[in-house]
Amino acid sequence: MNKFNKILIFSLPLIAAIIFFIPFEPVWNYIKDYSIDNEIKVSTKEYYQSLFQKGKVILFLISLLPAIYLFFFDYISRLLNKIIKSVTTIIQKVNSYLTLNVVFIFSFIISIFFIISAVFLFDI
Repeated sequence: MNKFNKILIFSLPLIAAIIFFIPFEPVWNYIKDYSIDNEIKVSTKEYYQSLFQKGKVILFLISLLPAIYLFFFDYISRLLNKIIKSVTTIIQKVNSYLTLNVVFIFSFIISIFFIISAVFLFDI
């Protein structure tokens, strides 16, 4: 990731925090100036104010997502790499001990165990 992207990603929460502390009145005056009849109902003002408040919170949360992605998922990917490496080393060690002779001897011992258990259980 280049320097410009890092600066952009870490400046997004700052911009969102600045927008978070903007009061609604200047925004409302801007909306009133561009309305057709320069008069808007009180219920419409309350509706726009609730949208503005929710939008500020959502914008702040969305601006934090890239930073969360960089830190959290980078940590998780390193953790998964460590887990995968440890599992593959264990599999390699087990695979080094698992030869055809070991499989043959193990199956021979299991078959002897089954023969002895059949003799005692089923009284052949």
